Amino acid sequence: MGLKDQAVSVRHNCAEMIQYTPESERTRLIETGLKDQDISVRLSCAQMIQYAPESEQEALKKHLAGILKMGLKDQDIYVRDYSAQMIQYASESERTELIEMGLKDQDEYVRRNCAQMIQYAPESEQKGLKEQARVLGYEFVDPHDLALQTPLYKKTPQGFLRKQFEKTGSGTTLLGGELKERVIVRSIEPQTLMSWKEAFENREFWKKKGFEIVPVEPIVGIKPSKKGIKEVHVFTRVIPGPSVAKWEEATSLWRNEIETQKKTIIEGLAELKIEHGHLHDGNFVLYFHRTPDGKADLSKPPMVYVIDFDQAVSSPSK
Repeated sequence: MGLKDQAVSVRHNCAEMIQYTPESERTRLIETGLKDQDISVRLSCAQMIQYAPESEQEALKKHLAGILKMGLKDQDIYVRDYSAQMIQYASESERTELIEMGLKDQDEYVRRNCAQMIQYAPESEQKGLKEQARVLGYEFVDPHDLALQTPLYKKTPQGFLRKQFEKTGSGTTLLGGELKERVIVRSIEPQTLMSWKEAFENREFWKKKGFEIVPVEPIVGIKPSKKGIKEVHVFTRVIPGPSVAKWEEATSLWRNEIETQKKTIIEGLAELKIEHGHLHDGNFVLYFHRTPDGKADLSKPPMVYVIDFDQAVSSPSK
């Protein structure tokens, strides 16, 4: 009944719940959702294909490919844009054709989304697709490399011991030597530290929100400043990974899972009555699980952390 409800929001929520239904019912429900007139419902159902019985997944993926061929020709840019994002869920044998269709689109966002889908094409066909995309001005970064990058130390010389980081807001000092890429120092006002500590130390709160870890920039030490009561130095652990802004600019891998975590963090801070001050995508950082040899494991969604509490304040009502 829910997938036939008049309200799009109801149908969308029901589509996201398919994974929790009896396995024998999932294929039928996914097929129903893929016919929905709303593209966001179709996207949610495409994401559910992985939860269908394994023997039925390929047929669903081929069915989706047919839907996407129509979607990529739709007059509505919104439909074409969503269709491009769904290519990763279609049958692998159909992805190259779908990507090529999207790369010819007149809309920049559709072309960009299709360029990001190249990583999901058969490996033997990715080189040719990338050449087509480069002609259109797109460059490619290996997601495995990007997943291990942090932008903080890019402009620091080899062997440095301490460097002020150029940014707005608080003073941030990058440490060298053994602490390089492990710890930085943020110089902030004491009242800002109190808000940050409240968010970081509330482990049970975040656990109830569904987080295995505290999704807040970790505080590892605090030191008084020579400025007295006006400032404290906070030693914080560097999250070794890219910002959400950099990641989503380069790839759509795990985008929905990342956005869900980010939304939950924002809602959590609001519940704690903490105003971060600048919750843009540059202040959300990703940490990917590691393989035994130290590489990023892209088979699992990353953990999202909110960082840079230099403008944080607690609501007067607390």
